[in-house]
Amino acid sequence: ATVVPVLKVGRARDLTIMTTSEPGTITATWAHATSKARGGLTIGYTLTATPVGVADGVPDGDSGVPSITVETDSTEAVLRGLDPRVLYSFTVTPHNPLGEGRASVARMDRSLAEVSGIAVPAADDAGSDSAEETPSTEPSTAPVATSPPASRPAPNPAPQMRTVWVCPAAFTEVGGVCTQSMNYTFHDEKLTQDYTYTSDRRLEQCAGSDCPGSEYKDFGTDWSGTTCPHGGTMHDGKCLGWTTGQKWVTHQVKDAPPWGWYDDGSQYATDVQVRDETPSGWSDTGTEWIRTAAKVARMVSV
Repeated sequence: ATVVPVLKVGRARDLTIMTTSEPGTITATWAHATSKARGGLTIGYTLTATPVGVADGVPDGDSGVPSITVETDSTEAVLRGLDPRVLYSFTVTPHNPLGEGRASVARMDRSLAEVSGIAVPAADDAGSDSAEETPSTEPSTAPVATSPPASRPAPNPAPQMRTVWVCPAAFTEVGGVCTQSMNYTFHDEKLTQDYTYTSDRRLEQCAGSDCPGSEYKDFGTDWSGTTCPHGGTMHDGKCLGWTTGQKWVTHQVKDAPPWGWYDDGSQYATDVQVRDETPSGWSDTGTEWIRTAAKVARMVSV
């Protein structure tokens, strides 16, 4: 059987933050390749929104807004309760029973209020000291004012555009660098080694000059003097031969294959998974392959 070790999970990629029609709510999606060696179905994700600044019009530079975190076993999640005026840094961190992988980061350069165009209500003013006037019951003699005809609304101004620099598709910005990660791939290889042997010493029967206790003698013929019924070989009318003895003999016995190996008929062998060579343009971090790319320009409306 092939043994696959369980390792820490690799980093998620393609973290994307999308606004919704609900104020203070975003939807986050990401991609993450899983395998038995990366924790399989035991992988979970932690999505966190951390305040990193506030938009124009908020007087206190330290907004006091807490971070918001959700746990999920899916590659998408919804975060609610965000302050539309605050700039957030979003991180998604995969984890399995062996620990956490590296976090992927997406940072806001505009608040939710700016992106969605939803106005943020200002704080209520203090209550007025003036008492509410009681409407007069006397008939009014003032002329009734008439409303002027409604004016035609001004045409919408042409949208203004600006250039932003973003990471290419399939790349995630990590520490200001566009990064793409990929789990290792493997191929099968056959390893071999020579047989090993164990000496086995046995007491065996023997006959001849190198056999202890064996002697060369006449076993005697039958009554006709032509055959050797008791052993030996006929020579000049005699049945001559060696008697039986015993001696210790050492044999080399092939050992059983080591654990996890098998006998392919000429040597011991085993099949193992070997990591593939690092693909061109990628680098090896020790836990996964990564590559970087430059940001690309994109036109967006202001």
